[in-house]
Order: sequence, then structure tokens, then C-alpha cells
Amino acid sequence: MLENDVPTGMEFDEKDMRKDLDWAIQNRPMFGAFNLLSKDKSLYARKFFCFPDFELALADMQDNAVEYFRRKSGPRVTHARVYVLDGRRGKSEFHGFEWNPVNGGGQGLTRIDYRTEYEESDPYAGYAMMALMEQKGPQKVATVARAAWTMIGDKVSDLYPTADYPKAAHMILLRKSLLRMSHLNPCIMRTRGKDLRGHDTMIEHLGIYDQQRHWFF
Repeated sequence: MLENDVPTGMEFDEKDMRKDLDWAIQNRPMFGAFNLLSKDKSLYARKFFCFPDFELALADMQDNAVEYFRRKSGPRVTHARVYVLDGRRGKSEFHGFEWNPVNGGGQGLTRIDYRTEYEESDPYAGYAMMALMEQKGPQKVATVARAAWTMIGDKVSDLYPTADYPKAAHMILLRKSLLRMSHLNPCIMRTRGKDLRGHDTMIEHLGIYDQQRHWFF
């Protein structure tokens, strides 16, 4: 995918970002990664532990993606997700961006709006996402579901067509919504524990670590 003799980096899987972030915290570097996509299909995903290499490869990726977008045949690049994982201060710092060859051209990156990345067809997903983004770190799925239920409060009528269900049923559906999001959203990390029934499964959204930025493109 990349041309112009730029660094090729290493294979990158968004679902490994928690491990990558832990590595950054332990070793204190800042590094970057991107995933170039055609709709939901990954075309090219790389990570770069040398940050200048990342910036060089990212610029070349953008140039190449614009060219791919203009082609009438072959895979059409629709967008890219770009990440910076910063462990220099010994704590989790994460930054996520979106880029596309139409609005971004070879330049612009926009911050990912984490709170809006859920399926609107799921009446529970919005509340589940709000609760997830209010956490301070990994929590049990059941804990986040309870927080979401508290947020719903007297707006239970929003949960059509299941508004008349008992609380226990709503809690089950909230947990299912969270688990489904962990499969669909690359920024949501899920870790199973030792309980075979999954009662100790932990979940977190890396967007909660996207706070003060010590670096900009």
C-alpha cells in the first residue's frame, strides 16, 4: 500500500490496543498506528514505535489513499482511523482520529466523537455508551449496565418496544448491548476473567483516556 520508500512498520490490530497501550506505559514511548478501510473492511493497518516513522508513513498513507479513492476499479478507500498511544507519563493516554480522502484530502484529521459511535437502532446503546464513557477505567459489564440503568431513570419509555419489561430484563438487554458494542467498536476493550459464565468480564472504552493532549499533528 505505501510507496515512496517509507517505513512499513508492524502489523496492527485495533483489538490489541489495550495491550499496546500497556506496553507504552511500561516502556514510556509515544507511538502511532492507523487502519485504512473500505467501509468496514481493513485494507492496511500498521503501527510504528518510532514516532517520526509514523508521521512519515501516515502522510504517505493519506497521499496513497486519495489516489486509491480516485480509481474506478479495485478497493475504494472510504476512511482511516488513526491512533496515538502515549505512555511517556507512565499512565494511559490515548488519542483517536478519523480521516477520509474526500474531506481530509492529504491533510485533515478530525477527533473521533466516541460518544456517538453506537447503533442507533438499539434503544439501549446510547445509554450504555454514556455509562461506559463515564467510567474511570475497566469495570465489570454488570457495573456499567447498572450505571446505564441509573441514567435511563424515568426515560424508560425511550426503550421501545421493550419499555414495559421488568428491570431484570432491561439489565440483561443493557449487558447484551455493551457486549455487542465491544465486538463492533474497535475502541471498546473487553477482557474475560476466570468465570465460565462471564460474570467477571471487564469492559472499558479507550476514549476515556483521550483527555489532555501533549501532542498534535
